[in-house]
Amino acid sequence: MPNPSRLLPFLLIAYVLGPQPACAVVDVQGDAASIQVVADHAHVSEVLSALSKIVFIQHRMTTDLDTVIDGMYRGPLKHVLARVLRGYNYVFVTGGDRLEVIVVGRVGRAAVAPTIPQALPLNTDPAAQWRSEAKKP
Repeated sequence: MPNPSRLLPFLLIAYVLGPQPACAVVDVQGDAASIQVVADHAHVSEVLSALSKIVFIQHRMTTDLDTVIDGMYRGPLKHVLARVLRGYNYVFVTGGDRLEVIVVGRVGRAAVAPTIPQALPLNTDPAAQWRSEAKKP
């Protein structure tokens, strides 16, 4: 059986040089008329955050933007956003020189319908019916 103290340096080297988690990189250049985004293993939320530091956009999310994207996206801001947000349902809200992006969910997922209150059942108690009729002028 090998001496564990002799294996320790090799184990430390293997640990240090072993697989490392990939780091996300997002580079944004330009302005709203012509912008370039380079994403390397970046979540969509990271790309939106990087964009908001360069151009005046705000973003709200009702879902996690955990899709990882890679590539170069170039063009007008709305076109670049449309490509970055592919696979999500979103809305652009503009006002003056500001742009707000609201991401509401993923494409293909069922929308959550609001609950409609049910009508109260008719009261069939004869006394209650008599009282409601007695209140009428």
